[in-house]
This record gives sequence, C-alpha cells and structure tokens, in this order.
Amino acid sequence: MFRVALMKRYNLGEFELSQAYLFFWDKLEKANFFLEQVLDTVDGDLDGRLMQTLLSSPVGDGGQWDMVANLVEKYGLVSTQLS
Repeated sequence: MFRVALMKRYNLGEFELSQAYLFFWDKLEKANFFLEQVLDTVDGDLDGRLMQTLLSSPVGDGGQWDMVANLVEKYGLVSTQLS
C-alpha cells in the first residue's frame, strides 16, 4: 500500500521500499516488548503460566496492520534505491 501510494504521489516509475528496514525495527520493538514484560514479572515464578507463555515465543513473527502503521510512523520508510 505504501509503495503504490508513494509512486502515485511522486509520479515514480520503478520503485521499491526496503523490507529489511521495517523487519529490523519490528524485531527490535518485539524484543524490547518481551524484555519489558520479563522485567515486569521478574518477581514471579519462573515456572508460572505467565512466564512460560512469555518464554515460549519471545519475539514472534507476524503482526497486524496497526503494528506496521506504528513502525512507519515511528521510523519511516526507506527506498531500496540509492540514486
């Protein structure tokens, strides 16, 4: 969606956005969320359900539209083209 909108807005021909850029920030944000949750539950039982759920998938894959929109708002977008 972002790519097509940018192509139309700026009358661009060939144009691609970096997937690796958003992938990096997505993983970083998910890792930060996991670590914050661990710190919030540090006094809890390591074998407890909450901690086991957190540890079962610390940095999950996938997401939803609002997560992508938040990443774009916070970090922006980067083109794969350098010139």
